[in-house]
Amino acid sequence: MSLISRFVEQLKSKLTEPEQRLSARAGDPWLFVEVNGHDYRARDWSVGGACLRACGEELALGQIVSGRLRWHKRDTGHIFTAEIMRLDPNGDVALRWLSLPDAILADMEPAEH
Repeated sequence: MSLISRFVEQLKSKLTEPEQRLSARAGDPWLFVEVNGHDYRARDWSVGGACLRACGEELALGQIVSGRLRWHKRDTGHIFTAEIMRLDPNGDVALRWLSLPDAILADMEPAEH
C-alpha cells in the first residue's frame, strides 16, 4: 500500500470514529480561563471541559488546577476546578471540569442544543 493510500485510509477511519465526548464543544463566545494567574483563551469548551491554546504553564497529566473563568477579559470571573486530561505536543491542554460555577454553566447550556 502506498503512502498516499495509507494516509487516505487513516483519514477515512478518523471520519467514521464515533464522538467520544459526552458534551458538544463550542468556540463562541470566547471563554477565558485563568490558570496560575495567566489568562488563556479556550480553543473550545463545553459543560464537560475545555481545551486551552498553547498553555505555557508547567502542568502534569492528572493534575488538579483551579482559577477563574470569564466570558470577557475585563470580568472578575468565576472560580473553577479542573483536572488535566491531555497535554498536546503543541502546548494545548485539555481540562475536565470538576467544579463549574452555576453562572458559567447556565451560559454554556444553550450551546449544547
